[in-house]
Amino acid sequence: MARSYGKISSSIWTDDDFRALPNAHTQLLYLSLISQPDLSACGRLSIALRRWATGISGSDSDMIHASICDLADAGFIMVDWDTDEIVIRSFIKHDAGINNPRRLAAITNAVHEIASPGLRTALLDLYPEVWPPDPPEIRDSFDTRSTNETRTRSEPNQQALTVNREQQQPADLPEPAAAALDIYVSHRLATERDIRSPQRYGEHIRQMEMASHLDALLRVADTDSPRDIAGRVLGMTSDQIIQGMAALQRSTT
Repeated sequence: MARSYGKISSSIWTDDDFRALPNAHTQLLYLSLISQPDLSACGRLSIALRRWATGISGSDSDMIHASICDLADAGFIMVDWDTDEIVIRSFIKHDAGINNPRRLAAITNAVHEIASPGLRTALLDLYPEVWPPDPPEIRDSFDTRSTNETRTRSEPNQQALTVNREQQQPADLPEPAAAALDIYVSHRLATERDIRSPQRYGEHIRQMEMASHLDALLRVADTDSPRDIAGRVLGMTSDQIIQGMAALQRSTT
C-alpha cells in the first residue's frame, strides 16, 4: 500500500546537520524523499531522478543527482547506483515502528527485499532488531506431531522461515560445497563495510546462498574443487575467489 503522508519531526529545523546541507534544493529534496508514496517500511526508494525533478519547481535530473550525492556525503541517505536504490538512513528510527511487533515484521521484510547487499548490510548493522527471528523448532519426521502441524500453528512469516531453515541446513552437504561457501562468505565479509556483527551476518549470507543454490550444491562431487564450485555455482569471479580464499586463510591463522 502506498504511503499517504510522511512524518517530519519539527526538530529538523534546528538540526545542525540539516542546516549545514549545502543549499535549499538539497534540503527540499530530503523532505521530498521522506514523503514519497513508494517509500518502503525501511526507508528504501528506487531512484527516479526525472520523477523527483518534476516535483520540485525549477529542478532537473542533474540537480537531483547532485543533491543525492550531497545527502549521501552528509550521511542522510545511503545510495547504491548499481541497483538504483537509496535508503534514508534514519527513517526506521524516526518512523518509530520498530517497537511495534506488527510494524517490525513489515520493516524486517522490507530490509530483506532490498536488492543491494551493501544497503542491506548497512541497515542490519544500524538496526540489529530487524534480523529475522529464529524459526520454531523443527520436529523429527517420526514425531507423531508433524512439521505441517507445527507450521499451521505458526505465524505466516514463521512458516516461511521454518521451510527455509529446513532447506538451508542439509546434513549431507559435500565438503567441497561447504568449502566453496566458506570462500564466498569470507569474500563478502572482507569486502562489505561497517559490519557490526560479522559472525551473525556471515551465517545469514551462508543460509541465503544455500537457499538459492541448494540443489546445485548437493549435486557436486567429492572430487570437485571448491574454487570451481564457487565460480560455477555461486557466481564468483576469479578475483573474488582469490580474495575470498585469502580472507579465509587470514581468519584461520
